[in-house]
Amino acid sequence: MKIRWVVVGLLCGVAAITTTWYWKNKMKEPTISLNCQSQGKFIFNERPDSPIFQGTYTLMFDNNGSGTISLAGMLTMGTSHYRVLRTAIMQYQTIDVENGLFNLSHTGDAIQDYDNAPKDVIDTYLLRGTDGKTKRVFRAMPLNDHAYLVGNAYSPVMVCSKVNG
Repeated sequence: MKIRWVVVGLLCGVAAITTTWYWKNKMKEPTISLNCQSQGKFIFNERPDSPIFQGTYTLMFDNNGSGTISLAGMLTMGTSHYRVLRTAIMQYQTIDVENGLFNLSHTGDAIQDYDNAPKDVIDTYLLRGTDGKTKRVFRAMPLNDHAYLVGNAYSPVMVCSKVNG
């Protein structure tokens, strides 16, 4: 009888350790640490009045689930030209770390006085997507030790070169 209680106790102990290990590793969400820049010219449509952004994207994501996307450049719509100098504050959740998929939520903006671009155009075409409410799926795939392939369903894919490293 003593042997059976010992076996039952050992099995319960192994089950408890296995369950604890599983939930501890499941709750530990993989994260990224990304600090890179990309320069480009983004043409969103072929109509004469469609937005064209020419400038720099700077992506800074910490391994704690927060990050920023900074935009600096010029926005042209037809014959109108606007200065863009703003930082979007983001939160992210990992969808699939192996494929570099992350879910972004826009939580705020820091817009410089110098920036005179229409907020709705920047949000729609460069930051949030067409409805402004849907979380944006973001992809960051390492190409090598110095660059990432970055993009999503609403903006062009770009090579983002690491800053400071």
